[in-house]
Amino acid sequence: MNATVGHLKVHYLALTETFIYGYLAHARRFNPLVLTDVARNLSLFPIDCSYLITQGEVEALRQDMGARSGPFLRVFLGTLDYPNCFERFIRERGIGLLHAHFGVAGCRAVRLKRRVGVPLVTTFYGVDAAKWLSAPEMRGAFERLFEEGDLFLALGKDMVGRLRAAGCPEEKVRIQHLGVDVEQIAFHPRRWPEDGGKVVLLYCGRLVEKKGILYALEAFARLAGRWKNLEFRVVGDGPLRPAVEQAVRRMGLQDRVVLRGALPHAEAMKEMRDAHLFILPSLTAPDGDMEGTPTVLMEAQASGLPVVSTRHADIPEVVLDGESGFLVPERDSRALADCLDCLLKHPDVWPDFGQAGRRHVEQHYNIHREVLKLETIYSDLTGM
Repeated sequence: MNATVGHLKVHYLALTETFIYGYLAHARRFNPLVLTDVARNLSLFPIDCSYLITQGEVEALRQDMGARSGPFLRVFLGTLDYPNCFERFIRERGIGLLHAHFGVAGCRAVRLKRRVGVPLVTTFYGVDAAKWLSAPEMRGAFERLFEEGDLFLALGKDMVGRLRAAGCPEEKVRIQHLGVDVEQIAFHPRRWPEDGGKVVLLYCGRLVEKKGILYALEAFARLAGRWKNLEFRVVGDGPLRPAVEQAVRRMGLQDRVVLRGALPHAEAMKEMRDAHLFILPSLTAPDGDMEGTPTVLMEAQASGLPVVSTRHADIPEVVLDGESGFLVPERDSRALADCLDCLLKHPDVWPDFGQAGRRHVEQHYNIHREVLKLETIYSDLTGM
């Protein structure tokens, strides 16, 4: 009988957090059991899950209570004391290890770990290893977590450095890559459309500052006059949507930019299949928010897309600069445009870039291999 791991995730699960579901869905030696406060999108991310309230109930409260619903929910969830309220459940189910997803979940779990006496693993993903880690009000909580937590998983070397600089003991840190199911991503070399059709430049990501969407638009605007058959398709939504729409109008690109909004993963992958080039100009936001290793860069390369991104966080480990794509400095729309222009002038290199990206993802970001590595960590900590 397989041992059970309790996965602690605040708000399971956002549409953009497929990188977490990949580990859960491909588990083999350890049964995953999600313990969350608010359950959402369970039909899209089905898993054994115990929760305090559903997203549907949250929305119903918002409709009934209006502006008062926010404070009420905070008080309600605070009274239930997530995740400590699961102590008895963890004992009854015989859960042998806790895995907190994001650093704040790990901070919340320290007292629970003490009471149930099982190992605690915490994975950092990006914002938690940057903005939250450096917040003065969180310093004490992270100090306790680093002292009492058993192991901390980082997505790459840059994130390892940030954890160590914040006081995480070196011997407690491991690199654990995110992964994608390469077998489920169809690969095809990109070529210039023979029928004179559109060349599609694709962006997939939330419309937030750290994703660099406005710089991607500026880069496209620099190219639009030279490349009349180039179209920019944007998949994603977020607080910058009004600014994006305003920028499109200001640049006179309404007939060249298609805003698709947030899409289910399967539809986003179809957009990726139909594209020729991919862009994600990630950057460090003014509030300190940063990326980790964006999953869309793995998916894009696995599908055969040449990519253009930035030297940001651990992206240089994901994208092979000059082999599977190009990397430029953050906030440099001219450099983004120059790299895209180079790719547009030399479509003969697209298949080679695509092959290099596919091989790189297969070797280093394959979810099946990464799950084996993760479950070896579980085994070492539990002796199972």
